Amino acid sequence: MKKYILTVIILIMSLPSMIAQVDAGFSNVPVVNGKVVFEQFILVDQKVSAVQKYALLQKWVKGKYSDNPLVSAIRFDDKNQSVTV
Repeated sequence: MKKYILTVIILIMSLPSMIAQVDAGFSNVPVVNGKVVFEQFILVDQKVSAVQKYALLQKWVKGKYSDNPLVSAIRFDDKNQSVTV
C-alpha cells in the first residue's frame, strides 16, 4: 500500500513540470500584421539578375515544399517576386 501511495505522490509532484514543457519550442513566434511569419534567406551571387533570383526562389520552394503534406498552399506573386507558403 505504501508503494502505491508513494507512486501517486511522485506522479502528482512531476505533473507540473510535464505541463510546463508543452509547446516550449514556440514561445517566441514572429508576428506581422496579426499573422505568423517565418522568413528564409537564400544566398546567391550578386551578378544574378532579379528575374534569375526569382526563378531560383521558385525552384527552391517547389523542391522544398511541394511534397510536404502539411503545406496547404504555395502562392507565387510574380508582381512582388515573393512566395507565400
